[in-house]
Amino acid sequence: MDKLKESTECRCTCGQCCCKSSMEKVMKLSEQSTVRANGGDHVERRPFAIACEWDRKQTQQFSDDGTNTFFWQAHTITVLVGMLAVLVYVALFELTPMDSQYNTKRGLFACVMVFLLFGVTQIRDGSFKRPHPAFWRLMLCLSVLYELALIFTLFQTLDDARQLLKYFDKSLGEPLPETLYCDDCSLYTPGHPDGPFHNFMEKCDFFVFCHLIGWWAKALMIRDWWLCTVISVLFEILEYTLEHQLPNFCECWWDHWIMDVLLCNGFGTYLGMKTCDYLAIKNTNTIKCAT
Repeated sequence: MDKLKESTECRCTCGQCCCKSSMEKVMKLSEQSTVRANGGDHVERRPFAIACEWDRKQTQQFSDDGTNTFFWQAHTITVLVGMLAVLVYVALFELTPMDSQYNTKRGLFACVMVFLLFGVTQIRDGSFKRPHPAFWRLMLCLSVLYELALIFTLFQTLDDARQLLKYFDKSLGEPLPETLYCDDCSLYTPGHPDGPFHNFMEKCDFFVFCHLIGWWAKALMIRDWWLCTVISVLFEILEYTLEHQLPNFCECWWDHWIMDVLLCNGFGTYLGMKTCDYLAIKNTNTIKCAT
């Protein structure tokens, strides 16, 4: 970089700008060698920074230097031939077991695998490119399957839905004890044998850690403070709305807004955004995109 700066100093004594074109070329090379993070003008100086420049108006472009060609090529025919080979083997050469429950499980598993293979090879790419577009195509297909399972469960009775779970695990399908979080909403109780903040400490269970890690992951995906905060607040309003159906959604006011929104969700979002800055990941501007 120092050599580029020295080369941009014009030492021409003819009184004319004869080296203007060469200076512009050198300046362009200098700008191209600068790595900027999050679409701004901050120069990234970390040794492991990715040698590319973010542009607000363009998506990230990937180039292949010959070392990872196999992973960036379509393998539609290979996947199709492999899938057909397995299906032909099952249809012609394998003896069908005389177990209806086992055959049902294996048939459903085969349908899911065929759908996933089709989706990974045929669905168009989304906006996420790392670690690989095929990974996010797989995530989309799994989300569709999960949504279909929820829609199917919506048309079942509560007992029938529980019995369906026994196909996956014999221990499932039994009612679970509901944990009440609003039996005592006193935040400060002086003179209590377990301490004045015993209610607050009792609410700090395993779900606090799950909230924190979950919102850290959400911040990595959404990458926008404003949108993460809106989703966090709307989820708490959703819990208020569904208290009559799910008793464990009934929480104290300080559990909703202090422990969940401020501590768990807010701190998890903060850690996620700091992780994005550390990894030089471009943030999104939801308000600008909406307008």
